This record gives sequence, C-alpha cells and structure tokens, in this order.
Amino acid sequence: MRPLPAAIVFALVLFCQAPAAGQEILIGLAGPMSGPFAVFGKQMKAGAELAVNQINANGGVHQRKVRLIIEDTKCEGDRAGSVANRMVGKEVAVVIGHFCSRSSISAAPIYAQNKIVQISPASPNPHFTSQRPNPAGGTYRLGPKSDAEALAIARHLEQLPRQQSIGLLHDGSAYGKGLVEAVRSAFSDKRRKFALVDEFRPGQKSYKRLIAKLHDSAVDVVFIGGYHADIGLIARQAKARGYDLQIIAGDPILTDDFAEVAKEGAVGVVAIAPPDPVMSKAAQELVAKLDAEGTDPDGYVLPTFAALQIWAAAGATSLDYLAVIQALNTQTFKTVLGEVSFDKQGNASLPDFIAYQWTENGYRPVN
Repeated sequence: MRPLPAAIVFALVLFCQAPAAGQEILIGLAGPMSGPFAVFGKQMKAGAELAVNQINANGGVHQRKVRLIIEDTKCEGDRAGSVANRMVGKEVAVVIGHFCSRSSISAAPIYAQNKIVQISPASPNPHFTSQRPNPAGGTYRLGPKSDAEALAIARHLEQLPRQQSIGLLHDGSAYGKGLVEAVRSAFSDKRRKFALVDEFRPGQKSYKRLIAKLHDSAVDVVFIGGYHADIGLIARQAKARGYDLQIIAGDPILTDDFAEVAKEGAVGVVAIAPPDPVMSKAAQELVAKLDAEGTDPDGYVLPTFAALQIWAAAGATSLDYLAVIQALNTQTFKTVLGEVSFDKQGNASLPDFIAYQWTENGYRPVN
C-alpha cells in the first residue's frame, strides 16, 4: 500500500485532534426552534443554556469555556443535512439533538463521518440507534425508544374493559405512524379487534370530520400517535361535540401547550410516558432554581440539561472523539434524570413507562 502524502497525513491529524487549549469549546444544539414543534425546541434551548451556564460557572471543560451554537431543524428531514454540515463547519465538539427521529437519523451519518458525538434527548424511532452509522458508538439517545413505548401503550390498552371499543390514529410522521404500527404489533389480545385504524393530516384547524368518523365507528377509546397541537384540538372539538371519547397519547402531550390548545377537552386525557423527570430526586435542586426564576422545567428541559451533563463528564479526561465515546459506552453518569448509562446501541437506561392523566390542575400519575 502506498503511504499517504505528508500533507494529507497532517490534515488528518489536525482533523482528529480536540480543539486547541484555551479556545472556546463549541456545543451544537439542533432542534425545532420554529414551526409546529417549536415548543420542544424552546425547551431544549432552555435546558442547554442552563447546562452551559453551569459548566462555565464550574470552570468549563478542561478549564475552557463552552459556548452554545443553535441550529433550527424545524423537525424537517430535508433540513437535517444542511444543519449537520453547518455544525461540522463550525467545528462543534458535540451535537445535542436533533429532536424528531427523521431529522436525527438523516444527520447521524454526517456527524459520525466527522467524528462528532450526537446525543438526542428524544428521537424515539428505534432505527436511530439500532442502525447508527458507527456501531462502536458516537450516536446516543436519552429519550425512550418507540418500541418500548409501544409495548407499554399496548399493555395499557389490553387492560381496558372488553366492552370498550378501541381506535388507533396517527399523523403520518415518523414518530406517530411508527408508534401506532408498533402498538398494533405489540398488542397481544388477538380476540380483540381495533374498531378503526386511520391516518390524519396534521396542522388542520378543524378535525370535525375525523371526530365524526370516530363517532360513527363507535370508538370509545382512541390512541393517537402524534403531537400536542393536533391531539389538543381533537380533544377540544370532541368535547365540544359532546362526544365522550377517551384519548390516550404519548409524552408529547405532557406540556402546558397541550392544555392551552385542548382547553376543557384536556381533562381526562391520558399519556403513557416515562416518569416525569421533574419528580426525580436528582432534579429537585435544579427544579427549585428554575421555579424561583419563573422558568417551567417541563418537557425536554431536563433531558437536554442531562445530555450536556453526560457529555461534559464523558470528556473529563479527554475530548478526543474515541476517548469520549469509550466513556459514554462504559461509564454511568449522575444527572438530573438520575444515574444514566448506555447500552450497546446507545440507548439510555432510564425508568419504565407509567400513565398520567390530565386534571383541572395539570397532569398527575394514575394510581
């Protein structure tokens, strides 16, 4: 084999090195800062800014300040590549994100090729980690996988009284469609049939036709794979019709924005989700600080904060890419979510799912 020219070898060495001592370390945050999912981007931004401020207040990483670089993905897969390439061009050390699965999956090969660690606080599609570009590591997820979520939802549906008719809806997104398909696969009561399985177009101002279709199909309970704005509007318009429809969804509805959209229709809506990180003992000091500042710690604030905690701890010895992924692959990290480690695919070890129900005073765990 012919040796590489000296100039190429020198360039590769420079490429693989951590940033020079004394320079700021750039932290990438990629999420939906605008568009229909901007509420989640706002939560990610709040969590990342808190983490960056805390890291810098504690002396930075290797006595170097960290600075946040924010890119708006809008949760659009066709924007993911350009966002990822801009992150590469800015030489970020890590990317926290993306948020939506399609965007995260599209960006992952670019980060892997350029030796940038990617940690998403969400992105539930199993393929994000099961088919990660570098099997040795580099791509990680703090949020739950949709197949684990689907199993919890299926078990919840199976426990409903047999006289209740069940329907399934999804919004066509990678998250919503994938979750509903996984729920159907995980549903083990073969004697029970779904009264309706259908797709709807997200972002509509009226779901009256969809609600009429549910009503005509005699659906008592519907699981909806989708996001807070659409599910909130369906809940509100079903309530306005006088339709006593039990709605079940995933963790995207555990945000005050859902209640603002659903209004009186929010009461009684159930979410199957991981334990609320706000209730974690490890988060109480930070939650109290946020409350004092008037900042709401809900949604993805704490998971994003935890993602940066984990990266900073993993890079405590070295910021070299291989050293960081070796730490991520083998260590357990203390975070605001509790202790976190990652399995061989890069999925976080976090508690199982529970049921929450919206009341007039917010959502509460069931039983």
